[in-house]
Amino acid sequence: MPIILLISLIFSHHFNFNLNKYFTNFSKVANLQCNETISSSSHYSGLFQSFLCGNKLDKSLPKQTLIKAGIYHLIVVSGGHFLFLDFILNFLKFPLFLRCLFLFIYYIATGLQAPGFRALIHILFSIFISFSSISTSKLNKLLISGIICLILNNSYWSSLSFWLSFSVCMALATAKILFFNEKPINRFVLENITIYIFLMPFLITLSYSHPLTLFIGSILATPSFFFLIISTLTVFIFKIFNLNLWINEYDKIIKFYFDFLDQVGSFSSAKNNLPWNWIWFWTYLFVLFILSHFIKIIFERKSNHG
Repeated sequence: MPIILLISLIFSHHFNFNLNKYFTNFSKVANLQCNETISSSSHYSGLFQSFLCGNKLDKSLPKQTLIKAGIYHLIVVSGGHFLFLDFILNFLKFPLFLRCLFLFIYYIATGLQAPGFRALIHILFSIFISFSSISTSKLNKLLISGIICLILNNSYWSSLSFWLSFSVCMALATAKILFFNEKPINRFVLENITIYIFLMPFLITLSYSHPLTLFIGSILATPSFFFLIISTLTVFIFKIFNLNLWINEYDKIIKFYFDFLDQVGSFSSAKNNLPWNWIWFWTYLFVLFILSHFIKIIFERKSNHG
C-alpha cells in the first residue's frame, strides 16, 4: 500500500487538474446565499457564518479565544460538519442519492474548502465501500479518499488545511488500531498523544506547541461544536420571528461561554511563527503512514493467530 500511495501521489502531482475551478462561480452565489440566511443582528453573526458557511473569521476576540482553547478547527468546515449533516439526513431517512446531493451542495455553499472536500470524498467512498463486496480498513479508506482528493484538486498539495485534516484522521485511524482494547479514559489520552505526534511539524512551526492546548481542545471540541450548532439555530429562529431583543439576551450567554474559553486557554503562550517546509512535512507524514501501515499488518496478524 505505501508503494501505491507514492505512485498515486506522483501521478496526481504530474497532472495539474483542479475540479474546484468548475464550481467557483456557483460556489460564490451559494456561499452568499448561505451568509445572508445566517446573518442576524447578533454580535456573533460573523462567528455563525464562519461556523456554517465557511467564511474566514476576522481577527476578533472569538477567533483568538478559539485558537488558544485549541478548538479553532471547529470553525473550519470539515469532517465534523459533514458527518453531523450525514447523520441527520440518514436519521430522517433521506434516500442515499439525496444524502449525497445535499452533502455536495453543502460543500459548494461553504466555499469549496479543502477539509470539506476531503470529508465529502471520504464519506462518499465509505458509502461506496459499504455497498460493495470490498473489505478494507479505515486507514486504507482514508488513504484512497485522500489520493482521490489530490488527483481531483492538484492545489491541495500546498493546502495546509487539507493536510492537517488528513493528518488528524490518520492519527485517529492509527490510534484505533493501537489502543482498541484500552479503557475509554486511557484511549482518550493515548489518542490525543497520537494526534500530537502526527501534528508535530505544524505545532512546532505554526501553532501553539504546548501539549495542553491539544488535550483541552479535545475535551472541549464536542460540547463546543453542539453549543455553536444550538446557538446558531437559536439565533436563526429569533431572526425569523424578528425577536431582536431575545438575540441580544442570548448574546450574553454566548459571551459567558467565550469568557470561560478565554480563561481555559489563558495558559497558551505566543504562537510560533517559524519557517514552514513542505518537503519536511510530506516526508514526516509519509514515514508515519508507513509505520501505521505496518502496525496495522502486525495487529491483524496477531488477531488472526489469536
